[in-house]
Amino acid sequence: MDRPNTPNWYAYVVSFNKSIKPPSEKLLEFIEEEPLGINILHSCNGLLVCSNIHVNDYTPSRFYVCNPTTRRYLKLPQLDEKLGILKTMCEMVLALDPSKSPHYKVVCVLGLGLDNQYEFEVYSSLTGSWSKCGETFTAQVNFHNGVYWNGAIHWISFAETGKSIYLNPDDQVTRVMPKPPILNSPYPTRNCYFGESCGYLHYIDVYRYQFKFNVYEMRSDYSEWYFMYIVDLSNVVSSFVHPFMTVCTLVRGEKEDDSFLVFEMMGKMVRYNFFDKTRETIHDPEAVENRLVDPVAKLRTATLQYIESLCSI
Repeated sequence: MDRPNTPNWYAYVVSFNKSIKPPSEKLLEFIEEEPLGINILHSCNGLLVCSNIHVNDYTPSRFYVCNPTTRRYLKLPQLDEKLGILKTMCEMVLALDPSKSPHYKVVCVLGLGLDNQYEFEVYSSLTGSWSKCGETFTAQVNFHNGVYWNGAIHWISFAETGKSIYLNPDDQVTRVMPKPPILNSPYPTRNCYFGESCGYLHYIDVYRYQFKFNVYEMRSDYSEWYFMYIVDLSNVVSSFVHPFMTVCTLVRGEKEDDSFLVFEMMGKMVRYNFFDKTRETIHDPEAVENRLVDPVAKLRTATLQYIESLCSI
């Protein structure tokens, strides 16, 4: 790691061409029960929650919590009896704060087959079992991007009447937080970033064909999102043809000049320093042998911040 308490980050690139295996399979190859590979669902303070790769609709779902540093993992108890006919799994999110407890929780969001009706199931490493968390609730949020911060898991809403919410799995209470600032833009295609770094919660709203955007940070008392940076990448994207940018991760350093942004554009991963506005390409798929078998293949990029840890499973 670069320094204590500052996360390394890693990116895994998954091609839609099935003949190319993602590097994440090598990262988690010690999970011998899944020879076809593993999907990484969420990362939190050194642990990952993962699922098996489905060959078809009849393949049963299996979920694991693992520590790549110690190469140890745990297969979670099956959720089949919790699902039923109308319930569907929307997301799995880890909740772990090693400074407070060695035990972790896995929160599973279940859709109930009704309009915006959900409930939570929580696995506790202390009890080794699943249990229902709180009451059934209604929400209009993005349940595919849960972020653990400040002892709770957070989800944002873009719906005009929707509320951004967060769940503390310890007291099992769901609360409302301020909705993120939304840029006023004539281009409605949104590509936002929502994540945590070094104890801070961040939000960036990026619009297609608009390469100036603001970076916001949530106050610890949930009073507001406050402005941190304005980023102008117009000079960066001018060298690309038909550019489309995805913000991958924001790493907040202990000092202002240590903070940086990682974004993906046309398959290339670029690191951008907020302080001196310098940039460098840190991953170029064209430089990787046989990365693109089909020249028109699209790449989907996902990033996770990761801290090397000795946390037990």
